[in-house]
Amino acid sequence: YLQGVHYQNADTFDRYVGLVSEGKLPLRRALKLSAEEKLRREVILLLKTGVLDRSYFRKKFKVELLDHFESQFEELLEAEFLEVEGETLRLTWEGLLRVDWFLPRFYLPEHQGLRYT
Repeated sequence: YLQGVHYQNADTFDRYVGLVSEGKLPLRRALKLSAEEKLRREVILLLKTGVLDRSYFRKKFKVELLDHFESQFEELLEAEFLEVEGETLRLTWEGLLRVDWFLPRFYLPEHQGLRYT
């Protein structure tokens, strides 16, 4: 991810090495992200660490996380995978163990149910 563009490397070792040996960047594809995609990407990446700072997202994206992702966070709270401590959203131990399982809930609808390589 660089300057608002999400890059993906070639998806096989042979293709990657082949492109590099030709003096080319080993890229498979690149996508310029919308503001909403940037927000979701950052939420998803930080959820993998187990902690989200609401004030950080308010300053950077001008969004209140608990409102913007109300249904997703409500599900996590009800399942006891998430705790809210002031400005901090923190995954519980059980939430950390299942984080990869529930991250697709934060994808845009058009990106759900797809297999990425």
